[in-house]
Amino acid sequence: MKSTILANCLLVTLSAMHSPCCGTTLLRDDFSGNSLNQAVWRLPTGPGTFFGRTQIRPPSQPPVVDNGVVTLLLDTHNPTALTPGDSFWGHEIQTFQSYSVETGLSIKSRLRFVDTPPGGLVGGFFTFGLDFPIRDEIDFELLSNAIGTQTILTNVFEDDDFNQGGDAANVFAPGLDITEFAEYEIRWLPDRIEWFVNGTIVRREFDTVTDDPQEVRINLWAPNQFFGIAYNPALQPVANAAQNEQFSLEVDFVEISRLPAGDLDASGSVDGSDFLDWQRDTVGNPLAADDLATWLSAYGAPLAAASVPEPTTTATILLYGLLAVLPRRRSHCR
Repeated sequence: MKSTILANCLLVTLSAMHSPCCGTTLLRDDFSGNSLNQAVWRLPTGPGTFFGRTQIRPPSQPPVVDNGVVTLLLDTHNPTALTPGDSFWGHEIQTFQSYSVETGLSIKSRLRFVDTPPGGLVGGFFTFGLDFPIRDEIDFELLSNAIGTQTILTNVFEDDDFNQGGDAANVFAPGLDITEFAEYEIRWLPDRIEWFVNGTIVRREFDTVTDDPQEVRINLWAPNQFFGIAYNPALQPVANAAQNEQFSLEVDFVEISRLPAGDLDASGSVDGSDFLDWQRDTVGNPLAADDLATWLSAYGAPLAAASVPEPTTTATILLYGLLAVLPRRRSHCR
């Protein structure tokens, strides 16, 4: 109890005395023009453009950008199908640039299904790195099968081939309605991956953590029966264009930011809340001395206790040590 009170006092003191070190924005696209920024985004080509039951549209059929939103489409009629009626026609956009984890990345977007589509659609917001035949990948997958359930499918692949299902978890996201805009964030750090929906963490993964550079991708497609949680046998492609139905996924923005070293809570700033999370054992390896040293170095404070044997005493000793090196000042903390 006493160490928690001291930690809160220290947090107030540090916040008052120090300007936090903030992250760096690597990409921010609000889709403010009337077409995709071709310096940032590409549409895929080649054999990797068919997955599930869906052929991805070629670069000659880009998604519409209007009023700050890019709209990805899925049609039940594929005009390019070699066998009419055997596949859907979807959309995918990919960043040209691949991003390395380094000190950590925050990858955000706002997405929604338009109206209420039938079951059987997948809206993907994910990272992807391929060193054929293996891949690294971190996923949010909006499943139209899950409309009304307040759940979202998350997944991560680490050096997996395409016969492996990754480390998937269908998680509860309170208040989530995937037919309304919601903010999805992947925080990819060297020692963990975190998934956030509207600022609330819904999953934290320590065991399966990707490490290869990856692009950011967004797509809309229809899977086959092998993706059981997302598949709907009632949704079928059609051979006749006159029978076509079209469904939409809207994307409001994409933002990719570099998290600074020492940002233990992956908030985008190195500040007192990182120490408080470290002290409460919520940031990976509980009370790891390396994490603390990195934070202190980034924060600009001297390391008061380089090594102590017991985790339960580390926080208290460190707190007293840090308080000792700070200038004396009045405080309302008791």
